[in-house]
Amino acid sequence: MCNARVWIPNVLERYACERALVCCSAPWRARVTREDADAVAAGLADAGAGRAVGARFRASLHGRGDDRWVAQRGGACSLLRADRGCTLHAAAGLAAMPALCRTFPRSVVATPDGLDVAFLLACPTAARLVAARDDDADRAPFALVGRSPEGWPYPPTGDAPRRLIWERESPRTLGWGRLSSLRRAWWRALGQTAERGGDAVARAVLALSAAPEAPSRALARRDLGPLARALDGDEAEELASYWALLPGRRDEDARAALAAAALARPFPAAELVAAGARRPRSWAAALALAVQFAGAHTLLLPVRRALHAAAVEVAYGLVVDAALARVGALAPADARRDALAVAARVGAGLA
Repeated sequence: MCNARVWIPNVLERYACERALVCCSAPWRARVTREDADAVAAGLADAGAGRAVGARFRASLHGRGDDRWVAQRGGACSLLRADRGCTLHAAAGLAAMPALCRTFPRSVVATPDGLDVAFLLACPTAARLVAARDDDADRAPFALVGRSPEGWPYPPTGDAPRRLIWERESPRTLGWGRLSSLRRAWWRALGQTAERGGDAVARAVLALSAAPEAPSRALARRDLGPLARALDGDEAEELASYWALLPGRRDEDARAALAAAALARPFPAAELVAAGARRPRSWAAALALAVQFAGAHTLLLPVRRALHAAAVEVAYGLVVDAALARVGALAPADARRDALAVAARVGAGLA
């Protein structure tokens, strides 16, 4: 598989790390397998980084065997330097970093078609690119772009099975070819959805949740009722707590404002439709990314449940976007980026 083609979402092919460092902070922790530990040691040795860096890395590890983690202090990785840089990266580059640290926000899975690269929008940099999708309207709808494997430094974290479970309650399974066809069908439908605007994005969220196996038929449904509800206290607190974890969004006033806006009254369908309609291309792209992740990258979940979780994740994003519109404290681009990032954090919990 090392010579396999690498497939990247076109909406994020320009991604470059801007050191937001959400990956270096709770709730994420750097998991270190035996293979990672050996690779870090080899990378440091090849770079002539000296023994002190290696000793600091070994001292930072908690746990045993393949269940080891880099310790955190005050909610941040203990290997972060005062200048917000990584000790390992500064000493020897990507080659001396654990695989998960090197790869985030990418999820790389080996499939029969090559390396499938999805992105986690919990990274504000990735979320910003998707939030700006409407400003790049001349580009093609969501698709995967092929790259040569030469120089690709991000290893796969798993292999997509040849047969994927559709749901636990029945013996039905999907082959990789069928899952690939289903994903492409959703991407085509979401490209058309973005062009229509209006209530199309909200309908697509509901359609994916209700009937993920038939995009065209599902998108014909007319009922938006399930979106029109108030959040309960636990949900509002969860969204507000994730909001507080975003870079630059740690103040209690912003958290309280979001929680108050979310609980103020039920979210009418019209308000969530408006959230999707303000930037239909960006929300359609977010849903397309969630569809890509489901099944191929959520390997422990049945495909149908993973697709349902993808729809719920984007629905939460619309709720946060609508709540931020009520608060009115952020520029629209910042509000959409942060809504996407909050929703992706919730989505990580759903998966």
